[in-house]
Amino acid sequence: MRAIAVLAVVVFHAAPDFLRGGYSGVDVFFVISGFIVSASLHDYRWSGARRFLAFFYARRLRRIAPALLAMLVTTFFFIVLFVPYGQISGSFREVSLAACFGLSNLVLAYKADYFSNAGEMNPFTHTWSLAVEEQFYLIFPLLFALMRSRLRPHVIVTALLGLALVSFGSAFDFGKGGFAANFYSSTARFWEIGLGVALYFFLVMRGEFDMRSREPERFAATYAGAGLVGLGFVTSHSDAFPVPGALLPVAGALLIIVGLHGRAPNSPIGRALSSAPMITIGAASYSLYLWHWPVLVIFRWTTGLTTLSSKLAALAIGFSLAAFSYSYIERPLRYGALLSGPRRAIGLSLAGCVATAAAIGALYLATPSISLSVVSRHSADWFPNYNDEKGPDARGCFVSTTKKKSGGETINIVTRAGCDGPATAQTLHIVGDSHSWAYMTMAELYALRTGVRVVRRDFNGCPLLATIYFSLECPIYWKEVAQALAAETKPGDVIFLPALRTLRMRNQLGADLEPSFPDITAFMAQLHSLDLARETLRVLTKPGVAIVVEAPKPLFKTASLRCADWFDRGNPVCSYGDTVSRAEEEAHRRPVMAFLADLQREFPTVTLWDPMPLLCESTECRIYRDGRPLFFDGDHLSGYGGRVLLPAFAEEMAQRGLPPLPEAADSR
Repeated sequence: MRAIAVLAVVVFHAAPDFLRGGYSGVDVFFVISGFIVSASLHDYRWSGARRFLAFFYARRLRRIAPALLAMLVTTFFFIVLFVPYGQISGSFREVSLAACFGLSNLVLAYKADYFSNAGEMNPFTHTWSLAVEEQFYLIFPLLFALMRSRLRPHVIVTALLGLALVSFGSAFDFGKGGFAANFYSSTARFWEIGLGVALYFFLVMRGEFDMRSREPERFAATYAGAGLVGLGFVTSHSDAFPVPGALLPVAGALLIIVGLHGRAPNSPIGRALSSAPMITIGAASYSLYLWHWPVLVIFRWTTGLTTLSSKLAALAIGFSLAAFSYSYIERPLRYGALLSGPRRAIGLSLAGCVATAAAIGALYLATPSISLSVVSRHSADWFPNYNDEKGPDARGCFVSTTKKKSGGETINIVTRAGCDGPATAQTLHIVGDSHSWAYMTMAELYALRTGVRVVRRDFNGCPLLATIYFSLECPIYWKEVAQALAAETKPGDVIFLPALRTLRMRNQLGADLEPSFPDITAFMAQLHSLDLARETLRVLTKPGVAIVVEAPKPLFKTASLRCADWFDRGNPVCSYGDTVSRAEEEAHRRPVMAFLADLQREFPTVTLWDPMPLLCESTECRIYRDGRPLFFDGDHLSGYGGRVLLPAFAEEMAQRGLPPLPEAADSR
């Protein structure tokens, strides 16, 4: 059963269109784990809680820790070498560190939807299910004590099923974080493992647990169970997980155990599950589960994983690593002398977790030195939050940045310090979505050289004066921010509103082609963007406060950070190249320019700043200039791009009443 479950997961990860519900193999694993963990203690004789806890956790750590820790540190090393550090890859360290201590599901719940592009590009996404099991082990001793108690067996079964029902019911609560949080939630998954525990006790209660019995196979249960598991592999839909979607594979796994446990496998299904190949794969299923996913992800980041040859090559490497891990890491340390005895097993395993976390931290810090990616080695050119110019300039001035979070909003307050240059009481407010964050390098340099206080606010996906789709929470945010800005701004201040205002071609990882630009007018009409923008501007408009709106920048079909190195330029996501036609870009943004022109006519304090001519040549727009990136993906300005735009931006701000760049400004 482990073999079938892990092969289904592997096939789904490598070719999801071939087996759309293959991920439900994890649910089969959960049932097996609950049953096997209970069954492995069948002959254990209770000798006190302390001894049991030491015995139980020593066994679990010997089983889990060695192969997991080896995978984590090895994978992180190759990620440092080949994956460019960025917004998405930056979460890898957090997830891998959490995985060292069985907590990665909690981090992933707020970092990457399992079925999203971000999830499939994270080499540690698969550790969520292992974390769920590890968290279940924290409560298992209580269940074991319940099963060994003097209560009547029917009362114990009822209690176990009741606890599983509570867990099942908790998975329906979507008000505490949404789909991703419930998908990864341990409480929403415990019912699957708990039913495996309950089945074990039910068989014991009925006297049917004896593994040496050769009673005839229950054919009806075996066939029905196999049918339900197979149906789950074929028909499962991600939106239905963990409930009610997991019911099919969970019920199927339970029935197969009922049909075959301790019984002679006489049916074709029973004989197949008992065959030598299935037993061999099942025995190594843990190592195979651990190693296949990181290999697939590294292929996605580098050469790509779209052709049959690339998939087969990745799977061959994954299976080879699993075989090595099983033979030389998992089995020797699980059954060898090194981790024998509870005290040694627990002590060395926990020390290994800490050492692995420390190694991951050291590799992370060493990324600029050892990475093979130009993006990681020269991150200040690529990303606005890697500005290496925060140190004192020729005048002794430096940038001081204070960051705070308010709900879903990020606020950065940037000021100049450490020098005697003239200060100004004026403030530049930069407000928008992630494209506001992309101006961070420019904002810091502007504050450093002019002395203007810069307050940058962003709320992902909710730019002020939105012209494309947005979430239902955005209008609430716009109202709150507009009121806050109206209270904070004073005569002489400037509000700068950058944003993604045209539909991007690709997401930040170079995938998911979005709707073509003619649809933008339908979006704006449907969502009444013009009316909402008017409401916002009525609140923001104050005497002496200028409002500068950024016109749309060029968009590219290639995410530049995915295609910057020799080992990833052949990836299919790079096939669109690094140039776009300027005429096409002008046509792309024409509806938005008309939208903004309407606002300008209605609100005299609104002006338009257009970076397009500064970023494009006469006939085409390029991602790179002088060998350095103007964009770090397909539409976000890079750190270098911010430096390129700084002089023109400062000139625009000077026209709105802010101080100009000093003529003798530091050349950096």
